Amino acid sequence: MPIHTVLGPIEPDQLGLTSMHEHLLIDCRVLHVEPETPPPAGDQVRIENLGWLHWNNQGLLDNLVVDDAAVVATELEAFAAAGGSGVVDMTNVGLGRDVARLPEIARNSGTHVMIGAGWYLHPTHPPEVEASSPERLAELIVAELREGVDGTGIRPALIGEIGSSHPVTERERKVLTAAAWAAIETGAAVNVHVEPAGAHGVEVAKLLTGEGMDPTRIVLSHMDERMDLDYHLAVAATGVVLEFDTFGMEAWWKIPDRDPTDDVRMGRVAELLSRGLGDRLVLGCDVFTKTCHRAWGGQGYQHLPARVAPMLRDHFGVAAEELETMLVHTPRRLLDRP
Repeated sequence: MPIHTVLGPIEPDQLGLTSMHEHLLIDCRVLHVEPETPPPAGDQVRIENLGWLHWNNQGLLDNLVVDDAAVVATELEAFAAAGGSGVVDMTNVGLGRDVARLPEIARNSGTHVMIGAGWYLHPTHPPEVEASSPERLAELIVAELREGVDGTGIRPALIGEIGSSHPVTERERKVLTAAAWAAIETGAAVNVHVEPAGAHGVEVAKLLTGEGMDPTRIVLSHMDERMDLDYHLAVAATGVVLEFDTFGMEAWWKIPDRDPTDDVRMGRVAELLSRGLGDRLVLGCDVFTKTCHRAWGGQGYQHLPARVAPMLRDHFGVAAEELETMLVHTPRRLLDRP
């Protein structure tokens, strides 16, 4: 079966090292958090505001919009130069999805770009989500998977990232149910955004498997934002794939909440590998703001192949075969669908 990219289907063996959770063109101003103090140098992302943004990552509206295709292509060129092959763009409905511009980015960067289908968190839902039954929402997802998005003919490689808040809202449950039904009908995998504060990954996994989904086709995002080993093992016990996808982010969100550091993330990956979970882990950087990009002072997409993979190998004892499973073989399996 093929893997659907924005430039058309490819054979699975054409896809190498893959970041399973990124964003290319995105408008996530709906996620803006009003800061307690104003930025020191106006309302734009600039070097004088970078320190402030490290403590107020979602506090500046300008930081939450990435719409320069040339910049994104250049960032992906660096990813490819470091050994990257493909990225999954999880920018779905409600986050400024602009699928028509993605083929140009893929061509200019020499990178395989895959996209997702479905809806994000409750506040981002368009009116039709509230008005529609889960059956109708499943039909809409299936139509995108089979016919393409917004008249472009570009077919998503998977469903996601589907939003789940803490607690999961009833409307989000409806979307999750629809995603499960669409996945069963089409064979697509489902990726779910899980809020780290909620630790509700087991609940989400059971909701999807309760509808009949194969747990090995379920990916739970942002598992690395909550460093609780018992929680990780409980989620793994459901049979789903855990996604450690915020490498490169070490910001404060609001006191006392902050991202783990990359060395902590890598240590947990090594711990889970030692417990035999190598085929149940995938990785990414979740580049979603300007300041995640190298052009604005961040680590960029290239952080995964350039730094994370070598560090895991050289300093955390992760074998080459284990890296290949997480970065190549499991992504191929998850993205491969009819």
